Amino acid sequence: KFLKVYIYNAIIPPLTFLLLLIIAFLKAPIHSRISNLPLFIGASTFSAILLWGLFLIFRKLSLSGVATPDILYLTPFITILTITIYYFRKIISHRLLF
Repeated sequence: KFLKVYIYNAIIPPLTFLLLLIIAFLKAPIHSRISNLPLFIGASTFSAILLWGLFLIFRKLSLSGVATPDILYLTPFITILTITIYYFRKIISHRLLF
């Protein structure tokens, strides 16, 4: 049980942060004139810190045996993976039209 928590903690958060970075690049404003860069940077930083804190809480809950690490670690990973795939497909289909 503890080995599974440590393996999930070593693999899932870095992959999730890579997906979050991809979302940030896909949602980044194209030009600073037509967007609010401080708002975008603040939201990106806040979401990364929030996700980091969430994974710290998940690690504590998994080690104490409150919930299974499968549910705690894979749920946010799969959620962020589906959001990334959605935005990626949206950008790709939009660029293919023009």
